[in-house]
Amino acid sequence: MTAATAVLVSLALIGSAGKEESRSWYKERVVWNYGTEGLAWSRSITLGDQTYRLTLQPLWAVEGGIVAMEIVLSALDNPDTNLFGEREMDVSAPFVFTVEDLASGISKTPFGARRALPIPAPGKGALRVHIVSHVLGKGVGMCRDCDNIQSVTLDFTASPK
Repeated sequence: MTAATAVLVSLALIGSAGKEESRSWYKERVVWNYGTEGLAWSRSITLGDQTYRLTLQPLWAVEGGIVAMEIVLSALDNPDTNLFGEREMDVSAPFVFTVEDLASGISKTPFGARRALPIPAPGKGALRVHIVSHVLGKGVGMCRDCDNIQSVTLDFTASPK
């Protein structure tokens, strides 16, 4: 093999490796707006050979107003179990972002605006979430000056490892 041929073969291998990495199972931009009821956004998605339910779940304050959003990946037959983990009070998790995170600058939070959430089955890959933009409103229960989430735009991409 000549040096020129070796360079061409190497470039071809590098190019094909990049294509494999850029392959994705699922890609979608989601724009969630509070609307009149603050309902969850949900979609069935296929990742590899499995079908899941992907949900963007608004989390309400007891007094009223959406104060956080949870990204939920669940099995179709068990929609109440988030495969990314269980949400705990006052504990940061990469699959939850709060009104405080958005108000102070999501890129400054421990998990940032771009998050990679491992798909729980071994070797399945990751769901990448980019929190693109948001709109906050005022009013949570009796606190008229407290922020609430009115709108968020996220890019979801799932790809194999």
